[in-house]
Amino acid sequence: MLQPLDKRIVIKPIIPPKKESVIIVKDESPASFEVVAIGDDVTKVNIGDKVLIAAFSTSEVTYEGTKYIIVNETNIIAKVV
Repeated sequence: MLQPLDKRIVIKPIIPPKKESVIIVKDESPASFEVVAIGDDVTKVNIGDKVLIAAFSTSEVTYEGTKYIIVNETNIIAKVV
């Protein structure tokens, strides 16, 4: 697994269930993500939390065939409760 450094967080998108018919509209609003790993200096989120992130604040990586996003803790804008 990836181990982020400092205040970085590894997240993955939460994929909603597929529907029979879908219209895709590109918008700039945040999507929901699940925290899968945190750096040693992260204090505000835990592994398993669902979060929203600021748009355009990410680095995308692929590890063992899965796409992950790495973001700084300061770019987490909310927890989904």
